[in-house]
Amino acid sequence: MRRIQRALREKGYPTAAEEGYADANLIEQIRAYQKQNWLTADGQVGPATEELLFGAIQGDALDSLPLKRKSRGERVQNLQYALRMLCIDPNGTDGIFGGGTEAAVKKYQKRSQLAESGVVDTALWGRLSAEIKPLQEALRNKGYSCRADGVADTACYQAVLDFQRKHALSADGMIGRGTKTLLFGDANAGGTLSAVLREGSSGSLTRYLQQLLAEQNYAVTVDGVFGSEMKRAVENFQQKHGLTSDGIFGAQSWKKLFEVRSKLTLFSDTMRFVQAAEIELQLGFAEDYENNITPYGEWYGLNGESWCAMFVSYCAYRANMLPVFVPRFAYCPDGVNYYRKMKRYYKRDSGYIPKVGDVIFFYNYRKGRVAHTGIVVEGDARGIFVIDGNGIENSVRKSWHSLKEDTIDGYGDNGGLPIYGSPLTELEAQRQAELMAFHFVEGLFPPSPLTEKLSERLDKLGLDKDLILYENMYNKFSVKVSRGFSWYLSCDENTSFDISADGVSLSHSRDGFGATFDGLGEELIPRLSNLSLEIDNAPGRIEVSVEGTWIKVSLVFEKVMHVAEGQDFKFSIGLTWWVRPLDDDPRPPAVPMESYDALIYNIRTLQGKVSYEENWAPLGVSAAILIILVLAVATQNPETVKNLAEKFWEFVIKWYEGLLRAQPQLTPRLAH
Repeated sequence: MRRIQRALREKGYPTAAEEGYADANLIEQIRAYQKQNWLTADGQVGPATEELLFGAIQGDALDSLPLKRKSRGERVQNLQYALRMLCIDPNGTDGIFGGGTEAAVKKYQKRSQLAESGVVDTALWGRLSAEIKPLQEALRNKGYSCRADGVADTACYQAVLDFQRKHALSADGMIGRGTKTLLFGDANAGGTLSAVLREGSSGSLTRYLQQLLAEQNYAVTVDGVFGSEMKRAVENFQQKHGLTSDGIFGAQSWKKLFEVRSKLTLFSDTMRFVQAAEIELQLGFAEDYENNITPYGEWYGLNGESWCAMFVSYCAYRANMLPVFVPRFAYCPDGVNYYRKMKRYYKRDSGYIPKVGDVIFFYNYRKGRVAHTGIVVEGDARGIFVIDGNGIENSVRKSWHSLKEDTIDGYGDNGGLPIYGSPLTELEAQRQAELMAFHFVEGLFPPSPLTEKLSERLDKLGLDKDLILYENMYNKFSVKVSRGFSWYLSCDENTSFDISADGVSLSHSRDGFGATFDGLGEELIPRLSNLSLEIDNAPGRIEVSVEGTWIKVSLVFEKVMHVAEGQDFKFSIGLTWWVRPLDDDPRPPAVPMESYDALIYNIRTLQGKVSYEENWAPLGVSAAILIILVLAVATQNPETVKNLAEKFWEFVIKWYEGLLRAQPQLTPRLAH
């Protein structure tokens, strides 16, 4: 221990004053020494640490030229990076000159027709630097902040990896033929090599950006060249939207542009979908190189990958059809699986007549799977016109296909008009509208056992029937779809309900009642945040009612389902939570429905007339039930539901006591 302490102090690492005592400080000083000298920082003086700590060679000298076996340090790591960039694998970039690095140096020497010594002297270091410097300059020309000094440092190596990822190349740090072609090839002649556009960029993506900026009324010339005028427009766009105004159009700028580009609002859902595809066709994006760098991949967050499905998803996003009608997908089989699950997928040979706005899927026999997709925009009894992306020309195009074409696997039905023949019969349209209503319900919740159960039972659904999705002795959760707006209109329109980071808030605008319940937990808020009194532009109301021994609280929405032109169907769509007293509750058993009716009637007549010292408003009862509703849906835990139900009855008792204090004359009517 004394020997280790003395060696560390000689190298500038202070240890405890007491000689021979291995305390925590000694362990930390050993680790610090190891870390500084590219050793495993484990605090153990093993063979490698011992050799360096007690040897004649100082640590700094191990990183100086010539580099050879047992050298270690930043310069060794620079050597390893340089060898990888020149397509020679040193078997690691850890800064330790081991057998793999020695073999890589010998390979480089052989390639350069030099003696295979495995040692990097000054001459060999200079030769490596001369080959690395042009690569650094090319990276700088592509906008990367790395030095051009011939030293392959970490920033330089990371720039290579990033360049490869952005151009859909294997991110291995090796600048082979593919990487070099993109890095040096037609860089000065123009063309889209990256989704990051700056002054000097040119090509189809630059032209696409210019057209979108022109839509936003920025002064740009649509010529596909990113010049000074374009840079000023980009800077103005960035400044207007609170972004760094540097004139470089990168990921954050693209994201903001997609957000502010207004969604389509005219026509029906499917016609907006078709309109979005036709607009993209007019914009005319096409890859400059076969690198899959597209605005659609940038929007999706998966640039550099095949983009036909991302193109379809983007058009659905523009048409405000995600994710109920059209899924957000990047892999074609995922799209097919979604439509199959929704019972809206029809094979080519099933007798199905394609509809305008359908998503079409093509089978690739070489790959043995569905591998291409597009949007049906028009057609007749002979064939259809499809707008797709990433086809034969790697562009957005419009093409014709025979209905008998064997590469057509099938169609995802989005409820449009058939391309020929008569529209749906009234009965067919009504059934389709019902399914659309239940798909709307599915879209209210993130994936969960509840939505899976709903999907499994779609074929058994009917109007005005409570579909029980969850049930135990004390609680039930159901979905019901009713024709027309009568159920919705019968609910109290003055009650508001919202879920936010602050918790659940309920209020009554006319009577001034309000309540907020927090403590939901950060993990539950995102799962519940889409439950409010307005969902997907469908307004909602709250209804409290009684059925037998059950108290029911319903969130009821009005929704118009557009099936085809002239075929619109109105629905009231409700999510209902049922609650009844626990069997072992010490209070009297549930009273007949007539008594509950009297209770609810008096609650309604007292609204606005009674002041409560403890603020136990009638809305508090509804609030308590709603808390049980949203939390039980989120947790699916019977024990949690039971605990929440018990808390609910505590709410009822306190409210009841306050009511009697405020209006003693009601005692005979409410005592039971």
